[in-house]
Amino acid sequence: MKISVIKPDNIVVVDGVARGVDLSDQDAALHAIQWDGTKGEYEYTNSTGPIQRVLNFSELQPFLTRWTAAAPQPPPPPPPPPPTKDEQIDQAWSNPVLKLLLLELAGKAGLTEGDLRTAVKAKLP
Repeated sequence: MKISVIKPDNIVVVDGVARGVDLSDQDAALHAIQWDGTKGEYEYTNSTGPIQRVLNFSELQPFLTRWTAAAPQPPPPPPPPPPTKDEQIDQAWSNPVLKLLLLELAGKAGLTEGDLRTAVKAKLP
């Protein structure tokens, strides 16, 4: 795992994926931290001496935690598809009062339940 922390830009990059994170609580002189997968170093803007080495990968954990927390949220799931005509009719038929009313009207018109369902289906958008 390769990690770069770039303080002036408030960016942490993990394996090539950059995310903006708040690094304002870090040392003002810190420019960057680089980790190549096995070793790393701190880079300071005011340093003229030797570069400070990252002694332990655990030193990078706070930056990984911030990077993980900055991950974009997944998009919401798509809305369910609208009900089909048959599903709309079945839903209406599941209401006993409505079904009784429709069957009574169908009987007066000389229609069977199947005829009525076909006629209603034809009228649905």
